[in-house]
Amino acid sequence: MKIKLVLENLTPLLVGGKKPANTNYIQSLDYIPGQVLRAALAREITTDCPYREWEDRLNDTPFWVSYLERENCTACRWQVLCKNFDRMIIAPAYPGGGIPVTAGARRCKYNRDHTLVEPWRIREYNGNCPDCQQRLDSVGGYYVVKNGKKVSVGTAFRNLTRLAISPKTLKARDGHLYTLTVIQESSGQGQQYFVTTLEIPGEGSIDLSLLPNKIWVGSQTGRGLGYCQLNWELLPEKDTVLTDGKVRLLFYSDVKIPVEQLPAEKVIEAGEVDLYQLSREILQDLIQQAAGSDSIKLESWSLQSEWRRSYTLVGARDRKGGRWQGPFPVLLKGSYIEVIGEPSALRQLLQHGLGPDRLNGYGLLKVLED
Repeated sequence: MKIKLVLENLTPLLVGGKKPANTNYIQSLDYIPGQVLRAALAREITTDCPYREWEDRLNDTPFWVSYLERENCTACRWQVLCKNFDRMIIAPAYPGGGIPVTAGARRCKYNRDHTLVEPWRIREYNGNCPDCQQRLDSVGGYYVVKNGKKVSVGTAFRNLTRLAISPKTLKARDGHLYTLTVIQESSGQGQQYFVTTLEIPGEGSIDLSLLPNKIWVGSQTGRGLGYCQLNWELLPEKDTVLTDGKVRLLFYSDVKIPVEQLPAEKVIEAGEVDLYQLSREILQDLIQQAAGSDSIKLESWSLQSEWRRSYTLVGARDRKGGRWQGPFPVLLKGSYIEVIGEPSALRQLLQHGLGPDRLNGYGLLKVLED
């Protein structure tokens, strides 16, 4: 069962804010990761639950939510989501329902509404825009298909200036200001929204009209950020048809490379390693593991990668009890690969995805079309 979820932020939204060293500046991501959406849903479910037992939930469950099978559970509006919370796949929510732009793609330098040119077609147009014959420029972000053309979409930001609070006295610090670059709030007319999907294993039914149409998402919700309007929609089941044994696959989301597959010295010297070469060596093994077949082969690739660390509160009693994870290498969304194999193996690769942490939307793949 697949559910489409559209979020329209009614107040400014701060997601995964990073504070560069020696600055008073925090920049939001331009999309909403799957684990942020999972945390927002977990807060709603546990707040509504009359049987919530915080200590048991935090210590014994990986995602804070556990189905207790009590008297009122069968009539609860969250029953289906709660029961499948630790098996539900939540994809990243991208602006405008867009798709990550392919690594190496180009766009008209003078008109962003002209069609995107995929990297394998740049030579076909002699490096010029197919709409106006002007120069092409590099492009990132996301795109949607309108009238048969791939058109760029993006996220609008704005700045907020806040007064810093002393962690010791819990009082304002005179003269200490910091800036938040947040996702700009929507006007309520659909100018800016984010789209994700929730994939629940197995068959079943759910009454989406009972689910809330408002939710708090992201950081600093206690200060009024991240109040979102929701629209739930049940998607029909659709199977991907693969008639050819050769297919080009887009990394629809970031792909984590399992740290246990890396030599110890590679992790220690994370900043000095040729990550592109390392990713290429491991990628073939990841593909064959996901497809369950040694016959599937990696033909070509275009990869963007980086090292990351993450902070998790899973299993923690409070924010101070969290822990850092990493460093670990990540292949960035927008990278793509070209593989050859049996259609059945390719179909399994699409369904399984690549790498760990797929429940939070990592490792999702999508067939690239010209």
